[in-house]
Amino acid sequence: MSRTLLITTVSPYPKNVGKRVMLGGLCDWFAAERAPADFRVLSFDALPPALDTGFPRLSGPSRWRKFWNLAWHTGVRRDKSMQEALFWAPEAQRQIAEAIADYEPELVIYDTLRAGQYHRHLPGASSFRAVLYLDDLFSVRYERILATLARFPGLTIDALGNFVEHIPKALLALYRALPGMQRWLLRRERQLIMQSENTQPVGFDLALLVSDREVQRLRHRARFEHVFTLRPFLGGAEPARPPRNWTGRPVFVFLGSLNLPHNAISIELFIQMRFEALLAQIPDVRLVVAGRHAGPRLRELAARYPDHIELAGFVEHLDPLLAGCAGMIAPLLFGSGVKIKVIDALRMGVPVVATDYGAEGIATDGRNGLIVENDIDQFGAQCRRLLDPAVNAAQSAASLALFDAHYSARVVRDDYDRLFTLPAPA
Repeated sequence: MSRTLLITTVSPYPKNVGKRVMLGGLCDWFAAERAPADFRVLSFDALPPALDTGFPRLSGPSRWRKFWNLAWHTGVRRDKSMQEALFWAPEAQRQIAEAIADYEPELVIYDTLRAGQYHRHLPGASSFRAVLYLDDLFSVRYERILATLARFPGLTIDALGNFVEHIPKALLALYRALPGMQRWLLRRERQLIMQSENTQPVGFDLALLVSDREVQRLRHRARFEHVFTLRPFLGGAEPARPPRNWTGRPVFVFLGSLNLPHNAISIELFIQMRFEALLAQIPDVRLVVAGRHAGPRLRELAARYPDHIELAGFVEHLDPLLAGCAGMIAPLLFGSGVKIKVIDALRMGVPVVATDYGAEGIATDGRNGLIVENDIDQFGAQCRRLLDPAVNAAQSAASLALFDAHYSARVVRDDYDRLFTLPAPA
């Protein structure tokens, strides 16, 4: 087995957001496949004790370095997107080079463009196999946010999401005070991040995305064939799957971090524009919104329906909630990549009603196992259908079959064996 080094911008644990689910799954798989000495993590974030193997925490740029990077690399040279510039630090470059020289890995995996930008500066980089994990295409994400802003005039979308903690406070205040600047920066960042997406992977042996559709898109754009799909590894042994105990009650669930714009805006607009129609179809319906960081607008909308909408916040153990609901809804109006929570619902045999964006990237056979409904006005009718026990049971069985065929530990383990233990796939 080859020595493997994962260089990441965030801790893989706790697995409380989609990116950490992916990175934590990688760590789980390598921990099961490698001896402890043969897998190490180098991180800009604090690591839990189980992953701390003696490497120092990577030094992120100082506040002044961030300003300089944004002015010089993003503003003048235009050779780094803003998110790359906010992670670029000469000290981190030195630490990465020293760690690789000391550990002598045969495989190095870089977490997104933010870490991947360091690879081309390393001496002797050809001495190991290099893999770039891209997560999803941020250029596509920004393109869709801009399209949504054009579709709903007056709508405000904060595109920063979990990245907000890395932005200097003075810049953050300016960004949030000027909505016009937000759109201008989004357009500019989309161009710069697309440039990096198209060029950076070529310096690697392998590039990985979470969505089959985005794999094809990047292959075409970058003219680089070594781009493949990385599915989430949800556990070394198949996670316990408690039986569904749905009793017929019209309880539906929406899952997702609510500081991510595709989640927050989509559920807010669904409640604002479509919940009355849902109530007309299912008068005793109950919607449980599970996720951190509910904003004031969502809290205000939920307060209008105290008997029908529950803001549950972060739910540590989702299985009991999923086991007892009639189904999950994912009425997303935009987004990119794969929605891990939808895959988690499939694992539990939960019927899922989703738009194309909610179902995007989910590997399916003709989308059996998912109810794809792009007419939001029809979500109520689809939910009402699921209250028929026979329909619900059939859809539940299809969800389980879809998960077992494409996302079970057995299937994903075979994928990881192919991607990480053999030469780059042809």
